[in-house]
Amino acid sequence: MPFKFKTLKNRTHQSSGLVNAIKSRISIHLRTLSKTLSRQAEKMSVNTKKVILVIFCFVFGTASLLITFLAFETKSSVIYIERISVPSSVLDGLRTPDRAISVFPDQQIARIVRFRKQLDSLNKSKTGKRTYDSIVKLHPGLIDSLTLVEELYINK
Repeated sequence: MPFKFKTLKNRTHQSSGLVNAIKSRISIHLRTLSKTLSRQAEKMSVNTKKVILVIFCFVFGTASLLITFLAFETKSSVIYIERISVPSSVLDGLRTPDRAISVFPDQQIARIVRFRKQLDSLNKSKTGKRTYDSIVKLHPGLIDSLTLVEELYINK
């Protein structure tokens, strides 16, 4: 049973001539490929088709299992953090020529510093280490963001 592509008729939107030319070329090539593959599939016996199906399932099933196994095999507890760089043009937009614009009020900066100190103290104690690790795991980039905010405040 040969497969056929449906053609859309009575289109209401307008396309450019180049786009239509490309679409028609692709459509012609797809129809040619479809006819060729249909003819080849019709020439094959049922047993040959079954063998090809089994080989296909074996190859891609093995590849899927291998990828899954390798994903669970590597157990790295180390999280690598890269330094976040901020373009100077972004920082220039935060400042005016006569005086710096305060992005965060002083009270919020004080809270951020206190939170950072609390995280550092959690990281140093044995019982707090698990809490610290869970916070860092659930909120990746938190430490970097705190550092960046503190540096922006210091450099203002």
